[in-house]
Amino acid sequence: MYGICNVVGASIPRNTDSGTYIHVGPEIGVASTKAFTGQVTVLMLLALCVGQMRGTVDDATVERIVRELKNMPLYIKDVLGLADKIKNLSKIYTYARNFLYLGRGYNYPTALEGALKLKEISYIHAEGYPAAEMKFISLARKNEYGNESEDSFHVICKIGDVHFSCGQYSRRILDKEGHREEAAAYCKNWIENTLKDAEDGKIIPLLSVHVFKELGLDPTPLVQARETYAKRQEEKRLERKRKEEQERKEKEARWQQLLDENKRKFLSGEKITAEMFLEITGRDGFDIHIRTKGTFNRHVAAIDRNGTVSFRKYKGRRTPDFTGCHKAVADYLDFLAGK
Repeated sequence: MYGICNVVGASIPRNTDSGTYIHVGPEIGVASTKAFTGQVTVLMLLALCVGQMRGTVDDATVERIVRELKNMPLYIKDVLGLADKIKNLSKIYTYARNFLYLGRGYNYPTALEGALKLKEISYIHAEGYPAAEMKFISLARKNEYGNESEDSFHVICKIGDVHFSCGQYSRRILDKEGHREEAAAYCKNWIENTLKDAEDGKIIPLLSVHVFKELGLDPTPLVQARETYAKRQEEKRLERKRKEEQERKEKEARWQQLLDENKRKFLSGEKITAEMFLEITGRDGFDIHIRTKGTFNRHVAAIDRNGTVSFRKYKGRRTPDFTGCHKAVADYLDFLAGK
């Protein structure tokens, strides 16, 4: 058994007959990136070696791939130089909650690794999937067109040399009377409609800003509309948070009022539920032994200040010992008297 590992003495080398250490160093971040790249590199070299020995890979192919592998640091440096652009691009997906990584052939494992990295870093649901198995048209339930009514289509606009999606529609929507014409008309007058949407305070996709730039148009109205929309959404979020906090305080006040009412009943000699007794004592800072709490929770239905217990009697079981409960009540009354 052959193992590929980064850390000397790890479980992989201990459980394999031979192998290779990639020695890429410790991972600083949460996600393992250097180790994955190093392992893929070693697997590539191993595959080339085996292929060359079996005669399935010629020398020219080996030299070409090895030469490209030597250039990998330069390619990685170029990608790292795109950090700012990638950061801006990521803003498009700020509100996305699910991601699908597609990879075909030997890129499928890379898709799986990319999905794993997103899940590890952002805790957003992501899945890798073979591109060849990604069907845009399902044959499970056919309609009159031979496709599902919920098939989705992107309406692609072409302005000059710029192609872009100006909307996504389901077949069910497009089949409604006048909707296809409406979508086509919106695409035909996309620039005017986008400016009107910005003026009306509607949400403007970041894609529209990039399209305006590509067309040589001034994207300022769209940027301002996005900022205004974001500000409005933030105000709504803060208002929603304020209301939630107010509701929480009101709920807490009602709960405290209920506890005060049950405490008053208990001190006046009325019975209260075991749950309420435990809640009241906990709020007052009076500690009850955990076993006694268990007796309260399992067996006691109600109790008063005299220690009179209403309990649940189970057939075939002996009557529980309520000594601890009686002691807890007496000690709690002494605790209140001492305060």
